[in-house]
Amino acid sequence: MATVATLLSVDHHERVFSVISLFESLSGRTYEGSKVSLALCLVKEPAAWTLPVDEYYRNDFGLVLTSGFATIVKTDFTRNIVGHEYLGDATNNSFAPWAYNPIANWSTQGIAFVLNRNNEILIFKDGRLQV
Repeated sequence: MATVATLLSVDHHERVFSVISLFESLSGRTYEGSKVSLALCLVKEPAAWTLPVDEYYRNDFGLVLTSGFATIVKTDFTRNIVGHEYLGDATNNSFAPWAYNPIANWSTQGIAFVLNRNNEILIFKDGRLQV
């Protein structure tokens, strides 16, 4: 995974690797008996407060505040939550599965990560599903 992280972001490969590791630790978690799907992205804007993403996901409610399709948790490169964002409806993007088009389209701004209900980690960058 370290090689994948470096290929996705030479400058921030450690942060990319930490998100992949976090999602690996969250795989298999459920909320009220149902599998969860969540999405997280890395942005350059700094957080206005200190809320580490690891702490955010320790609470069960953090697992269900994004859909993993049309909403996303935004974090800065120091691992703090910047906010949530609604990404809108799916528009045509031939480089990603239809359900993930909002996230793929957002990924022209940065790197986006999805943990889906099958416990797969999907990584989007440059408008495409990368891994």
